[in-house]
Amino acid sequence: MNLIKILYWFIGIHVLGQTLQCKVGDYYCQSVGRCLTKGVVCKNNCDICLIKQRAGQNIACINDCDNEVDHLTNSCPDGYYDHDNSPLTPCITVPDCFEYTKCNEEYEVIKVEKTCSCQMKESCDRKYVCPYSKEIKSDILNGYTTYEVSLVLQDDSKNGNIYAIYGDRNNPMIIPPAYQIDNIGVNIGGTNPLINKNIPQDKYDSWLTIGIHNSNIVGKVSAIGIDFSNWDENNGITVTDGAVFLIDPTVKLSKTNKYIIGHLTLKNSEDHTLNINVQGMTDIRQKYTTTTYVENNIVYNFKKKEQDGH
Repeated sequence: MNLIKILYWFIGIHVLGQTLQCKVGDYYCQSVGRCLTKGVVCKNNCDICLIKQRAGQNIACINDCDNEVDHLTNSCPDGYYDHDNSPLTPCITVPDCFEYTKCNEEYEVIKVEKTCSCQMKESCDRKYVCPYSKEIKSDILNGYTTYEVSLVLQDDSKNGNIYAIYGDRNNPMIIPPAYQIDNIGVNIGGTNPLINKNIPQDKYDSWLTIGIHNSNIVGKVSAIGIDFSNWDENNGITVTDGAVFLIDPTVKLSKTNKYIIGHLTLKNSEDHTLNINVQGMTDIRQKYTTTTYVENNIVYNFKKKEQDGH
């Protein structure tokens, strides 16, 4: 063995020795070149590249990620999520993979049993907004499924907003029968997180909104012409002259192009349909010259479940 080979061999053993000299319970992470403690996830080069990209660096991650959809999910182990997108900080325990699985904008989170993954969104041929819904897990209500209902702005309105969901005589808004919490439940704007902590079933209340989902609607979101008084799991609402609307139609209440417009907790034993109409501005940056848009008869279909979805 010549001197060069001996030197390389010695260096290799030395580096390997460093790799194996982590403290008991720690492990060596190749991508960051150091030992990590238990609970800190060793992100691969793709994950690190995507983190830098989200932080604003003008870099491409094609070589690191090789266009793999799997890399779009959070890299923390089951039962944990990455709260700050750092490759070195510990993951935090959460009960549901919906809470820690994130996807690029053209993908959506799909959950099968306890595992979440990213799948390409279904195509949408609407010009201004596309409807989406996802299930929210409930460990409390048997025989029901809670759905987060949302709208995503298309390219023709990505600088705009949504300022009303409504129904009129020609295009009624049809709201399906949905589970309601007595006394403390709400009809618009979402439930109060503080109440949710003390009364867990409150977060499965059914309500409508535009963007806001933490009950902070004062001066922002209101409703008119919708009789919520009889809305429950046996009675729906047909709106022919009413709306949920922004008090200031020129603002954008969502930080992204996704607007949550409601939570619906529906019986698994029945099919359900939500039919809405939408109004918005195409570009809020031009408040006095921008045009408005209308999308009619946006339909969400919720199929009955043969087995309990929870």
